[in-house]
Amino acid sequence: MTEAIRIEYTKTEDGVSIAWTSVGEGSPIVLTSNAFGDANMHSQGAVPWIEMFERAGRRVFAYDARGTGSSDRQVTDFGLDARVADLKAVIDKAGADPVALIGRFHGGLAAVAYAAHYPEKLTHLVLWDTYVSGADYYNATSYTRAIGMLTEVATNDWEFFTLTLAHWSVGLRDPERAKLLASAFQGGMAAADYIEAVAAIKTIDLSALLPKISVPTLVVADQTTYLSVAGASRTIASTVPGAQFVSVRGVQAAVDAIINFTAPRKPDATTVFLANLIPGLTGDAAKQPAEASAFRAVLFTD
Repeated sequence: MTEAIRIEYTKTEDGVSIAWTSVGEGSPIVLTSNAFGDANMHSQGAVPWIEMFERAGRRVFAYDARGTGSSDRQVTDFGLDARVADLKAVIDKAGADPVALIGRFHGGLAAVAYAAHYPEKLTHLVLWDTYVSGADYYNATSYTRAIGMLTEVATNDWEFFTLTLAHWSVGLRDPERAKLLASAFQGGMAAADYIEAVAAIKTIDLSALLPKISVPTLVVADQTTYLSVAGASRTIASTVPGAQFVSVRGVQAAVDAIINFTAPRKPDATTVFLANLIPGLTGDAAKQPAEASAFRAVLFTD
């Protein structure tokens, strides 16, 4: 069922209009736009995790990347710089930084690049079922290889392609939800633009950026998702300094892990004592004990 949402606009540094929306109240979370646009998918009721984050007391920002949803459709650049420009415009316009940034699937590319270049804007980075090499992703499993081959079909039969992609997205288990997703896919992006976007993704490899990430990072791998690549998630987790890795089953378990990881940390007793003992002790000096306490092992069981 379509949900009415309030859409706002911002412009990127290269002049592209980007549609974005926000829901909820609390510490801010920004979702990097996935294929077909996250604001568009949210309006179609196709991204339940937005409501899950909202119910957990978070303010969630979602947007449609260029060429998708309600953002500018007359674009030709789907490369990495364009993706980061879209994300940067939304975070800057929202005025809610620092934020927790979540990159899921294709959205992880912009999230990794943004985190490497603007760590001061972020409290946490979450990489959820994502990858850093487009070429490797589309050659990793039988499902991702099939998507690459079926992309050629998209031009002639967009409905068939989006239905197939939707059924794989839900693990061939929920026909009704697959129909909902397919409808949102079809309206969220033109077939020709999707093909161009996939071609651009295949040229991106951010492996060299992973060791440069300094933001507290959680890597989430959902075992129930056909289109994810568990090996890619483990590689990311082992390469990003201090990253934590969690394997879950299902969206709710993934959201629970993310909520736990990104929860604002209260100052511990030592921090409070020092702040009271030494008037004017603020900023990084007062926060050091609390920052250290934030790095804990995250363990989840199904």
